[in-house]
Amino acid sequence: MRDYTDNDDGVRTQLQGLISELQTDIEKVAVLLDQTQASDDVKHLIASIADRLDGVADLADRR
Repeated sequence: MRDYTDNDDGVRTQLQGLISELQTDIEKVAVLLDQTQASDDVKHLIASIADRLDGVADLADRR
């Protein structure tokens, strides 16, 4: 197992920031879809993307 360097921590921090921004955007899209009465297929797709993004966020938080 290798040690994490400052660069690794910087990359991890950047990834966490980008993931957080994407999660916020997905939440906004979900709200907009509800307001516009989008099809269930589109809503399910956004929910699936949100779930996958949560999984990526969990991985990014691990050390």
